[in-house]
Amino acid sequence: MIGSNTNSNTERVFFKSGTKICLKGNRLWACLVLSVIALSCSSTPPVGTEGTLAPSKAGKVLGASKETSNLTAEHKNLAQEVEEEVVIGKALAAKLFGTIGSYDRDPALLKYLNLVGSNLAFQMGRPEIKFYFGILDTEEQNAFALPGGYILVTKGLLKKLQSESELANVLAHEIAHINLRHMYKDIKPKRTVSGTESLVRILSRGKSDISSSLTQAINKGMTLLLETGISHNLEYEADEVGILYAYQAGYNANDLGVVLGRLEKEHIGGMMSKTHPAFGERIKKLDFIIEQNQIPKILRARGEVLQNRFETSQAKIVK
Repeated sequence: MIGSNTNSNTERVFFKSGTKICLKGNRLWACLVLSVIALSCSSTPPVGTEGTLAPSKAGKVLGASKETSNLTAEHKNLAQEVEEEVVIGKALAAKLFGTIGSYDRDPALLKYLNLVGSNLAFQMGRPEIKFYFGILDTEEQNAFALPGGYILVTKGLLKKLQSESELANVLAHEIAHINLRHMYKDIKPKRTVSGTESLVRILSRGKSDISSSLTQAINKGMTLLLETGISHNLEYEADEVGILYAYQAGYNANDLGVVLGRLEKEHIGGMMSKTHPAFGERIKKLDFIIEQNQIPKILRARGEVLQNRFETSQAKIVK
């Protein structure tokens, strides 16, 4: 792994617009860490617990309090939301590929994108979902974070990047969106099914009448992706958390601002200008976070190796 921290007991604290972000070992978590979801999805109790309680003949858990029951119900609800999030993200990815097209003429480039993205996701991503990375066949400069771990980058944006660190910062921004569940919170379906029958189970039975709430969520997601975007405050939050992710993974935290500055200088707008805040305002906020946390703007470790593999992967797409 690039720049991974092998000391699992090391803890650092960063500040993001007044909010504390704790870093321990290889993981950088925002304060709303979804570890409770990971716990509900796990088939074994976490290290340090005494295991599960045995059920009584009456079907109740011995020693279970009302608070425990409420917590268990919350775990189940969150686990169901994760299932729905993945289904929605997969559907949105299919729609984007169908609408824009998939760039699949360069398997080596796709492999490289997944190498960099998977490294970041392994260190910083939510543990209860799997991350996927793909390329959209358009000259538009943009990247998309879809619920459930799907990240799509346009061919046009990849052409504008000049280093692996710049690519890593772009992907870290999108991973932050997914970790913080920005889009899912905005489009998640209303509860039209019972607690024992999630949207995933409905779909898995092969029904053609997909619930209207799921359809509405997907349609709203496409509108956010291609037309309106999410709120500017959420974009700023993903910028700020994303550069901390990139820095912890061993990349230059300044390089997201470098990419934004290049796009601004070249007067590149298009889809991104409709769905994101102004480049200049984003750069100003990023500079403040870097200064506030005393993060070095340039890390030179392994730079030559990373640049060589970046240039090799980019050779065909630039042509």
